[in-house]
Amino acid sequence: MFRHGLRVSELCSLKLSGIDLESKVFHVRRLKGCDHGVQEFYNGETAAIKAWLVKRGKMDPPATIEELFVSERRRQLSRVTVWAMIRQVAAAAGLARAPGVAPAYAAAQLRLRSGQQRGRCTSDPGFSGASVDFLDRKVHQAESLASGTAP
Repeated sequence: MFRHGLRVSELCSLKLSGIDLESKVFHVRRLKGCDHGVQEFYNGETAAIKAWLVKRGKMDPPATIEELFVSERRRQLSRVTVWAMIRQVAAAAGLARAPGVAPAYAAAQLRLRSGQQRGRCTSDPGFSGASVDFLDRKVHQAESLASGTAP
């Protein structure tokens, strides 16, 4: 999710038909007026998706469920459920609450910190005009939440 800058709703909306394991790509239908497009799978993601597809097959969801991710109830995974999982992981990691930074911003910040991009993050998925200053503020907010120094 973070690596590709996916919003939770975008992750939950990924379709089986949009996954191409041979070419190692998947199609993302972006929300909030952002450009739809194809993303490449990175290190280990193809294997993880293959393993999930085996598990998903054993869950035997109805044929009408086209989404990649399904819940234990064999329905489309909801963003509410994903956020509940994120909060559980944050609590297990000792965070008071999950950092409130959107995955797209986190992905862009990782790229910025690794020196891959400078200036404006126009090539990042999900937002095409976010400035470095804005990203730095968002990451600072997330780091403050993680360290417990947020107001």
